[in-house]
Amino acid sequence: MENNTSTTATFTTVAPAEFSKIIKEDNVYLIDVRHPDEWAEGHIAGAANLDVMAEGFVDEAKRQLPEEDTIAVYCGTGKRSGMASEELAAAGFKIVNLEGGLNAWEAAGLPIEK
Repeated sequence: MENNTSTTATFTTVAPAEFSKIIKEDNVYLIDVRHPDEWAEGHIAGAANLDVMAEGFVDEAKRQLPEEDTIAVYCGTGKRSGMASEELAAAGFKIVNLEGGLNAWEAAGLPIEK
């Protein structure tokens, strides 16, 4: 496990195998931070969609996400989920980020749904 730190927040980035275990735990809320069109093309089962590039992302996250749960975050390659992880961690959420995004998830042979 690798810890990523920014000046305001800390979150954990994990490989697909570890991420797949984490998202099965109780009190973990899974979000896909890609554009809704990308989410519709395929996503990890059970993932809610909350576009990190949309205006008011953090405010919407505060309205939708359970503060007490761990938030598991992913995107296509890990770039946008890294941004989302920093923003959400700075807002007080406990974050686990998928290293390499959905590309790495699929490369590891893990399933997606449409």
